[in-house]
Amino acid sequence: MLLGKIDLENKYLAAVSRFHNMVLLGISNQPLSIWIPEDEKRWHMDYEFHISCIWRIRQKDTIIAGYQDIYTEIDEEGRIVEEETESGTAEGNARGRTLFEKNIFGKMSSDWPLKILGFYESEVGDIRIEMEKGYCFEAFPTSSVEERLEEWRFIDVICKRHYVWPKEKQRRLLLLDKDNTDFSQLLEMILQEMIQEEDIMVISAGICQGEKLSKRVLESGRCWYGIDLERVNRIHRVNMEEAYDYVVPIGVPLPENKAIFLEEILNYQKYVTTGDESRKELENMGKEICEAIGCDYEISDKCREKREKELKKYKDLLGI
Repeated sequence: MLLGKIDLENKYLAAVSRFHNMVLLGISNQPLSIWIPEDEKRWHMDYEFHISCIWRIRQKDTIIAGYQDIYTEIDEEGRIVEEETESGTAEGNARGRTLFEKNIFGKMSSDWPLKILGFYESEVGDIRIEMEKGYCFEAFPTSSVEERLEEWRFIDVICKRHYVWPKEKQRRLLLLDKDNTDFSQLLEMILQEMIQEEDIMVISAGICQGEKLSKRVLESGRCWYGIDLERVNRIHRVNMEEAYDYVVPIGVPLPENKAIFLEEILNYQKYVTTGDESRKELENMGKEICEAIGCDYEISDKCREKREKELKKYKDLLGI
């Protein structure tokens, strides 16, 4: 899940507002009680949810507000305008004369802040936030794969991280060295352990294709994972017709006919391997790479054990 690591339980829904047809949820770590003047478009929270897809807010079995409310104009007395006025519904929408304002600020705002009791995300991006007093916010993405319109955006304001649905395409990170038999293989294994984001693919390759894995790669495989990597890890020659999002050249210059969209993220071109780098040194390099591309990472025995299980499962599938 895109937000699998975000824990919103026991946080607080402190405000609901909108910007044109986008609904904004303000979530705080503490039970803030805020007042938003009509001309205030933004506020500062610990987390923000920007919702563009179909949504609704219900209290138990009663729908309090929903997606269509934004497009339903009301008059100054709060009655629904059945026919389009001279000013037009778009202008009424912009001035805040819609059912959204009537229902949110008339029925719900007096209960803010609301403690979040549960947060759920489906494989297709559906969102459900369960709150105290029987409130529940639900959102339902509907764009097809071909459209890939942004349906919602979750912002961790403090960490300045954005999580967007639909997920962005998988990013490809290339570790490039001379022949892909030694150092790039080790660094690839370390990064596959460390990186905690499913949308990043780590690939190691060489300017030339070596013949067999180095002794220390095989020893590392047995020591770290209890597995013989000779038939599991393949040696690759880089395909410069493919596109990569990031490249880390290690001890080699970039070829002139480099792939499109290639971005060199770290200056390791002059790095010369000693042949006996420790696991700690490899982890430090992995940390630098992760920070350079801005991805989540973790260094722990748990990550190593998870990678060990994945490799053994892959080995079993190969029938080795």
